[in-house]
Amino acid sequence: MRSNFHHQHVGVRAPRRPLVNAIKARFFARAVRVGGMKTLLSIDPTLPDWWKKNAGASAGANIEYLADPFPDARAAEPSATRQRLGLSDDTHVLVYGAINDRKGVFELIDVLAQHTGNSHGPTLVIAGAQDEDVRAQLAAAVSKLQPAPVVMDRFISSETELDLFSACDVVWLGYKGHYGMSGVLVLAFRFGKPVVATADGLIGWFCRTGELGPVVEDHSVSAINRALDDVLARRAGPVTAGHLLERNTLGQFKETLRQAIV
Repeated sequence: MRSNFHHQHVGVRAPRRPLVNAIKARFFARAVRVGGMKTLLSIDPTLPDWWKKNAGASAGANIEYLADPFPDARAAEPSATRQRLGLSDDTHVLVYGAINDRKGVFELIDVLAQHTGNSHGPTLVIAGAQDEDVRAQLAAAVSKLQPAPVVMDRFISSETELDLFSACDVVWLGYKGHYGMSGVLVLAFRFGKPVVATADGLIGWFCRTGELGPVVEDHSVSAINRALDDVLARRAGPVTAGHLLERNTLGQFKETLRQAIV
């Protein structure tokens, strides 16, 4: 059972399913209150606080946040990584991961196509294996862009991943219908790259203050245009000190497990 039944109560934007969520919440409460379980670890950072406010007197097991571990990689020299990737010295917007319609990539392309020929316009970089049902459509869509985009339709190695996040200037997270966490968000945070993020789900919740980059409330041309203008005009990197995403390290993962066991 996905732990999204409480999202409407903790400021996470997601489809409202009152009856289903109420049933799931009851099942969850029963499971947590079963004897013999001391601590329940959740990869959803909003669940522990929701439970503390709603558990009542018989809370049962303690619920703690367990942030997904990510390697402690740091950004490499941008000029060197761009040379290895064959990128220019212009601004680059990265779409990373499994490429499908839910990435919002077609909406992003429609906006960038309006700026075709603009010498100051960003270059789109699409890196990741494409779904069969979008490959032909995507090839046709990117053919309209100028400057020409960089497309890597394949599995991305860890070495190339490091180069991409070091070289690119902005990371696109304007996904559609995605309400869970995103490893791409953690990578952008780790490499100090601003994002353009959806307002939906846990991505929107993590980015709600705007410190990591602008949030798009919808996928209209005007909303994406405003977000791109905002993020490309920023001179300073995203504010990361003290952010919850700092906990997505292997060391913190081990420490959380240790504390749960002792």
